[in-house]
Amino acid sequence: MKKTITALLLVIMLCSLAACSAGVENGPRLNANIARVYSAENGVSHFVLNGRVLEGLAEGKAQIETSADGKACLAWVRSSVYNVSEAGTVPFGSGVTEAEISFDGSTVFFFQDGALKVCFAADGSVKTVEEGLDSLVQVAVSPSSKCAVFTASYPGDGFGYSSKLYKDGSLTPVLEDKTAIVIAVSDDADIIYYFDTDSGAFTVRKGGEDRVISTECDSGSNYNFTRDLGEVVYITGDKSFESGGTGGSEKVNRLFRLSDGFDTELGKGFGFPLKTDVYSRSVITLFAYINDVDSFTNGLWLLRTKTDSGYLYDIVRIDKDGGASEIVGNADSYKLSSDGQHVLWSADGTLYLSGVKGSAARVAANVEQFDFSKDGSRIWYLDALGDLYSAKLGKRAQRADSGVREFAVIGKYCLYITENANVLYRSEGTGHEKLWEGAAYIDERRGQLLIYSDERTTDLGTEYTLTVTPDGEDFDTRFEGVMP
Repeated sequence: MKKTITALLLVIMLCSLAACSAGVENGPRLNANIARVYSAENGVSHFVLNGRVLEGLAEGKAQIETSADGKACLAWVRSSVYNVSEAGTVPFGSGVTEAEISFDGSTVFFFQDGALKVCFAADGSVKTVEEGLDSLVQVAVSPSSKCAVFTASYPGDGFGYSSKLYKDGSLTPVLEDKTAIVIAVSDDADIIYYFDTDSGAFTVRKGGEDRVISTECDSGSNYNFTRDLGEVVYITGDKSFESGGTGGSEKVNRLFRLSDGFDTELGKGFGFPLKTDVYSRSVITLFAYINDVDSFTNGLWLLRTKTDSGYLYDIVRIDKDGGASEIVGNADSYKLSSDGQHVLWSADGTLYLSGVKGSAARVAANVEQFDFSKDGSRIWYLDALGDLYSAKLGKRAQRADSGVREFAVIGKYCLYITENANVLYRSEGTGHEKLWEGAAYIDERRGQLLIYSDERTTDLGTEYTLTVTPDGEDFDTRFEGVMP
């Protein structure tokens, strides 16, 4: 009976996770700078990184899942998967059901035809980790990809599953409890975090000793770790797989420190850190992120709550003692400056500028789009009338142009498209330069800008000319017959 209950809870939990995974909010830290470009006429997908076309292509229109640093991706075409990185494109073939990519895309673990395999992007080699699995539940790759722990079900396990450490080409059983799912593992495998689906306990094992952190974790919790796994922020409350919760304000973010057991509340909502690069992540069943920071203290934390009309965001600053103080409240959108010292945010169409240690200053009303310059010294915003404004921090805003439909910041420039004539312009803050006509829309990525132009209808559908620029100056990378 116990195994039956455990299995039912796991099935319900997995369904809950599947329902919420598509809407997981991870902020600008996970914006990809690798782009998939689909050529409709040839039926293939190309891949572009920082304005440069990567070697190799995928057959068909691929959906991509990027590595945490945005420089590599898994390209899915139905059950066929490709590993795409600066080293080239490696096809895995068909029949792949699950895959996890490391921080830099150097390694990918994937489940294919009952076997867990690993691909090394540097030389394209693929090795079989273990055969004879019924299903793969989770893979946790260590921060520097030196080892991994995976949880899987095997024939004869019944409703239980097993976890094993893969290090230096060898397998070692870990987490003997058949209801444990791995969440994160350190490079030396001395620290393993896991979730027990029977007791609902979020637990850490260090040096072979287990410590229960919480028995109140939400089934769809986001687990955010520091680089050395010494701190974790986890979510408690609103157990959606038991009570049908929607992931609203009852979610509580808590910070746990492994060295001394310190545990404190950061606030309510679905939370994640700001101004940190994700170092690696596991997302098959439980959402786990390892961030490239030594501590979450002296940093910013974002809390998202769901309302009838969408999402609202609060931003809090965590001090050195783990105390949280609000610097932004009830924002419907936000942008963080590159130096992490200022936040642009809007509430009901009004734009505000906040310093991380100061009060908010009103910037303008009826604002529809806004952003910082890449160096954080200038702000840009577009109002409901189509007027584009620019201002140095602390200075009065000046209108840069009118009749603007949308803009994006890339390099030292703001590129924008006019509403009626579909003309693409470029500006550094004063004056502007016409680039070309026929621009349809722009798609901003972390390291490059995609400009779609010359829209036309063919037998295959709506196609565009696509130009990719990494800096607003180099426009040499161009494709014809592209479908978004």
